[in-house]
Amino acid sequence: MAHVAIASDLNGTIFSIDHRGELFRNRHEHDDGTGALLYPGLGVRIGSGWSTVRHLAAVHLGDRVVLAGVGAEGELVTAHTSASSRGENSQEWNAIEPPKPSARPDESRKASPRLRHVFPGADGTLFAVTESGALMRQRLSVKPGEESAKIGKLKMIEPDGWTDGLSLFTNGDGVFFDVTPNGTLRYQTVKGAKGQPRRSRWIPLARAFSRYQSVFAAGKRGIYAISAEGALELRPFSVG
Repeated sequence: MAHVAIASDLNGTIFSIDHRGELFRNRHEHDDGTGALLYPGLGVRIGSGWSTVRHLAAVHLGDRVVLAGVGAEGELVTAHTSASSRGENSQEWNAIEPPKPSARPDESRKASPRLRHVFPGADGTLFAVTESGALMRQRLSVKPGEESAKIGKLKMIEPDGWTDGLSLFTNGDGVFFDVTPNGTLRYQTVKGAKGQPRRSRWIPLARAFSRYQSVFAAGKRGIYAISAEGALELRPFSVG
């Protein structure tokens, strides 16, 4: 998979951005994420204009999926599907508009810190790691009939210490994962819909993950890992 950014919506759909800034979707034969991928390569093209996005997160928001990314200036950009994320033949998959800044460019630079990483939490929750290593949290919302996601106010969780993680993601069931620069896969379990990860709670789970070019969520089935050769692997994990 020759991608720049990639994420899963935890319902079996994989979103990816290629080097031309085109957005693709793909999924496995079965809803539980098993079986062969339905389409070769990155999948079906569903959008363009994503060339500035270098990191991607798929956030569940009711029956929608909001795609959130980090833009070229470290700003948050968002786009969303127009209907349920589940139906394979749903009209929502015809196209997804290019991402839009969470505020006008001048306001975005003044009001928000530069972001390095984004990843989803519970329904409508987006976590962000700043370039300085702070962990922040905000809420997303989309009202019926509206075409863009509204971004809630950034809330500081921890002011520093989040520069170690190369990948941060959740399985949607209260378990967060992290891959360190030395290739250690770590996890922590968070209780409650409003729960949030803490830098002091990581528990080592596996090693040698530096051999993968990307590691991201696969829902309750475990995690996806893309090898150096571009093969997509499903790695099931059981955590205590």
